Amino acid sequence: LLDTAGGVLQQAVSDSGAAEPPQASGANTGPIKAYTINNQASLIANTTMTAILAKVPLGNNVVDPFRFKVVTGAENLAASGLRLPPGVERIVWSGFTVGNREMSCARGWVDTVTLVFPDGTVSTTTTRQNTNDPTSVRSLGYITDAWGKPCINGKFISNVDDYLRDRGFLAALSAVSDAAASTETSSVVQNGSVVTAVTGDRGDYIAGRALSGFSEELVKYFRERMANAFDLVYIPTGKQVTIHVEDEIRFDYDPNGRKTDHGYRVQTVGYRAGRDGLD
Repeated sequence: LLDTAGGVLQQAVSDSGAAEPPQASGANTGPIKAYTINNQASLIANTTMTAILAKVPLGNNVVDPFRFKVVTGAENLAASGLRLPPGVERIVWSGFTVGNREMSCARGWVDTVTLVFPDGTVSTTTTRQNTNDPTSVRSLGYITDAWGKPCINGKFISNVDDYLRDRGFLAALSAVSDAAASTETSSVVQNGSVVTAVTGDRGDYIAGRALSGFSEELVKYFRERMANAFDLVYIPTGKQVTIHVEDEIRFDYDPNGRKTDHGYRVQTVGYRAGRDGLD
């Protein structure tokens, strides 16, 4: 963790060097300040826990982007050569991404981070909101690759070529069938109106119109399917990234907060199989 503001991350450490949750005074049962990651800090040792699937914007909008997770490693450094406090390592971040078609890369922002204290107490900071467009919401920071590039290279995946080929074939088929049906008709003007009648082979006319209707239905089907289609940039799991923090993150230890284990145990009831079932 690079503390660009020159601050020092504080922690509670036992005699053995392991991180411990802060101790509450007798009268204070509220949250206790534990750790702070300052604005403009840079965490350089992080690994993606999930694959990054970055949707490419359609009309400058990305609806319901895929989310990703990143875990912070133990080898981050603070300012002046100090290492990341043991209590802050292995924190888990999550966020969302947006893909770039021209550069085949993905940009990512983190909006949630969770730290679990050694006793299981959970501390989460988030700016996430229930919206289909998280790009409009303030984030905690953004990710870059190991060399600081904010758009991380990936594999661009798209089926637009297949769609255009199939759509073009169906459009041509519809035009040919319409033309074939039209050759079996004649148009005349009667009383100032154009009247069209089948004057050729009725079988060929019917076949042409049927083929035209079929191709039009296929075009409609493809159009409806492509309304929910999208291009994306794929980056596999295990990518090394840097997290650039843009909002101060405060981890407080709450003695009365939620824990991963509150000591609750399910009481089991013994059953004995009897002659008529359960006794």
